[in-house]
Amino acid sequence: MDTSPSKKQKASWVTLHFDGGSNPNPGLSGGGWHANDDEGEEIAYGYVFVGECETNNVAEYTALVAGLGAMKNLKVENLCVKGDSMLAIQQMNLNWKVKSDNLIPLNKQATKLSEAFSRITFRHVKSEHNDRADKLSHVARNLRTTKVFYNKT
Repeated sequence: MDTSPSKKQKASWVTLHFDGGSNPNPGLSGGGWHANDDEGEEIAYGYVFVGECETNNVAEYTALVAGLGAMKNLKVENLCVKGDSMLAIQQMNLNWKVKSDNLIPLNKQATKLSEAFSRITFRHVKSEHNDRADKLSHVARNLRTTKVFYNKT
């Protein structure tokens, strides 16, 4: 008899990758994010146009907030957030203080959205492990628009 927990009994995790960018900094800014289930299947992705003259850090946080909002809409319970912004990750882990006036409201939004999840972790990844989110941030800047796509509900 198989006594291992069934798939439904195991706590499933969703991984959310986010990235933001500005060109120049400050400048034309956008953010991108995508989420994968615990089997690696992409369940949602999106990009957000941030503005004509915003900083890279504002774009990073805006992408994070957009991704967290989408995960809340999907009623995700356990979320592992990965990004290449050391600043955003360290601030969300409460290791660094939020000092910039333009980041305080975005950090508060991200923190409030984080309360929607049973478990949430924030992990820093190298840029080369965040390529899809980076590409989506470029789409936002190039098209100057915001979109969300749900692949699975």
